[in-house]
Amino acid sequence: MLPDGVLRESDGVAEFLPGDDSPKLSAVSRELGPTILRAPDVVDLLARMWVCELAAPNVILYSESNPLSSETLFAAPAGAKTVSLAFSQTGWPHVVVGGDGGAWLWWYDTLAQQYETLVLPDLATPILTMDDKRREASLANRNDIIFFYIAEPGLCYRLQRQRFATEHVAAHDVGGAIVRAGMAVDWRLYVEIE
Repeated sequence: MLPDGVLRESDGVAEFLPGDDSPKLSAVSRELGPTILRAPDVVDLLARMWVCELAAPNVILYSESNPLSSETLFAAPAGAKTVSLAFSQTGWPHVVVGGDGGAWLWWYDTLAQQYETLVLPDLATPILTMDDKRREASLANRNDIIFFYIAEPGLCYRLQRQRFATEHVAAHDVGGAIVRAGMAVDWRLYVEIE
């Protein structure tokens, strides 16, 4: 989680962990996740590399080691250009799709026990990350899926534990595009903007 909701500027280029090290937000998102999806209990989020991609007309998910076992998650919205994947503590995939119409966040609501879609217009470069994928962080319930994006008034984010309902401003007057977001080798959360 973001300590006190405050970001600090990096004094160098972050070396992202595998999965968070994708070269640029695009139509393909790689993410470390569980061996088995949608488990009843906390899972190891560092076990297997997964790939989520826009494969018109759908958004699909598959294990990087077995691309032929793809699963269709949902129909891609019109104008979709980018996709970003994160897994919850129990291995439920969450996906945000970005495009000309804003963002479409497809997330698993544990209270309703079903997937929901949150549509947010007027924002750019939406990206998801599980901030701390270590098992001990999940067991202590101190990690969260964070949904970052650029909007008025700057770099904003929403948290899974708040059911993505509340917008927080991490930094005012930030423009440009989010390239990637995630944990680096120093176990700090970074958002890279160009």
